[in-house]
Amino acid sequence: LLRQFETLVDEVQALGQQLSGRVKVASIYSVGLSYLPGLVEKFETLHPKVQLAFQFAQPEEVYAMVERGLVDFGLVSYPAPNQSVACRFWREEPMLLVASPRRRTGRTDDLTPDELKQLAWIGFLPHLRIRQEIDRRLQSLGVTPRVVAELDNIDSVKHAVAVNTGVAVLPEPAVRNELAAGTLVSLPCRALEMQRPLGVIYRRGATLGASARVFMELALSDA
Repeated sequence: LLRQFETLVDEVQALGQQLSGRVKVASIYSVGLSYLPGLVEKFETLHPKVQLAFQFAQPEEVYAMVERGLVDFGLVSYPAPNQSVACRFWREEPMLLVASPRRRTGRTDDLTPDELKQLAWIGFLPHLRIRQEIDRRLQSLGVTPRVVAELDNIDSVKHAVAVNTGVAVLPEPAVRNELAAGTLVSLPCRALEMQRPLGVIYRRGATLGASARVFMELALSDA
């Protein structure tokens, strides 16, 4: 009821052609950290009277917040609609095989499946979709990865790769700064070229306020 009231107030205020009110967005960590700063800067320049509030959480928590109406919409990877939640495709992120610079070999030819089998892998927890997709691709190459650590978020995986001799497959935007700084390196492996889809999820049957609609469309157009 409170969310519906806030939406109604937002709609009435929008009649004056000046957006105001509050927009609440939930996001998985990697998406929020990679894209929200730029989106917020653009949006606040256009609509300075709108208050933006964000919550970073694990994927299942983002879905739960959207289903319960605690946020206007959510930003997730591998978006999956269900009876309560609808989704819109946003963008695709290329995935890279990354390692510590201590593994730098200077080679330009692709790693072979036999070489992939010999690597120590830093993986995501098995229940996460990104882990399942990576495992599926490796299995298609006949590779059963030797996983030495399992973590629940991209930042932890990046750190583990940087300080160890393991490798991981991670979204390129999430490791762009580390690649530029030289704290991670990308290993050549076209067979592991993958895309991570991102999407916006929102509650079925719910009416977004004017400010939330505008922010969502800005995010989608930014792709």
